[in-house]
Amino acid sequence: MSIWLQAVVVFVAVTAADYAWTKYMMHVASKHPHRAAMWNTLIYSFGSITVISYTENRWLLIPALLGAYLGTWYAVRRG
Repeated sequence: MSIWLQAVVVFVAVTAADYAWTKYMMHVASKHPHRAAMWNTLIYSFGSITVISYTENRWLLIPALLGAYLGTWYAVRRG
């Protein structure tokens, strides 16, 4: 897989993971255990993709950081 494709995969996975983290926190705060648990499974799924990727190539932390910002920003903005 090319480095550019890996960067896109990491960016999308971290964006989705941070979106899931934000939704998870919202559901925990609202005391919705099943919804929180569903979001938590997505966190681990997306997180595993990213950790495997950027432990092999540290340059992939750059798209990971950008995805982290975007995922949280979008989840909070969307409500």
